[in-house]
Amino acid sequence: MKALPFRLKIALLSTAISGVVLAGFGTAAYFMIARQKAESLDTEIRSLGMRHRGWLANRQAMQRINENLGFILGDDSDEEVILLIADGNGTVLHVSPGWPKTLNPKTLNTRLEDDPKAPKDKPDEKAGGFRGGRGWGGPGRGMGPGGGQVSFTKTPRFLTTGAWRIGMMGTADTTLVIGMNTRHANAELTQLRNGFLLALPISLALVGIGGWIVAGRALRPIRVIADTAEQVTASGLDQRIPVSDEDPEIARVILVLNRMMDRLERSFQQATRFSADA
Repeated sequence: MKALPFRLKIALLSTAISGVVLAGFGTAAYFMIARQKAESLDTEIRSLGMRHRGWLANRQAMQRINENLGFILGDDSDEEVILLIADGNGTVLHVSPGWPKTLNPKTLNTRLEDDPKAPKDKPDEKAGGFRGGRGWGGPGRGMGPGGGQVSFTKTPRFLTTGAWRIGMMGTADTTLVIGMNTRHANAELTQLRNGFLLALPISLALVGIGGWIVAGRALRPIRVIADTAEQVTASGLDQRIPVSDEDPEIARVILVLNRMMDRLERSFQQATRFSADA
């Protein structure tokens, strides 16, 4: 098998190393961006859950919230946000109309651990607060969809299932589940991935061409040495390789070769004189 030219080896090696580095960087960047988008959805879910007390109110309040989401998000509201309310035992109390059929609400583990950072004292209902999930089937006083924030006492949990990013927040008696569709985030990630996959071969081709050019410039002194060595004959021992200061390593090789040719020339001249004297 014929060995590859050294110049081609340098170009291929440069391309391979660059490919590994770019692939590693692209993969890391992809997962970092995906994680950032997931955290952004988590923040949006948390903000949406804490914004309305009506999440944990009666069914009439939930119906009004669903209508408000439809007004804000348009006809696609059922495809963008899904809601679920469960009690402390995991019994489903309310499911939004757009809840996907592929996601069985009963399979969700809605039990959450207590948040050690949450306030221990619950707000007084007479002051407009709430106690857990009270209001389901009751008067729901102070628990309309209006202002104020929900003080969740459970550690929130987030997960991705299918095309939905699910966030669970709760109190001692009630768990709120909000899901947001990830299709927009996934579309952006797909576009980013496709752009990277398209740019990768172009970048590697440019790196290979650059490696070929750089290798050619680096091997130029070697070609000069080879051309000069071919001209060295018995009648042309005075040929010397021009010394260049661009590359110290090549310059040292040239200096050694020129000294060797000096010794050869002197030896040949001595042998010629000896033959003539003889």
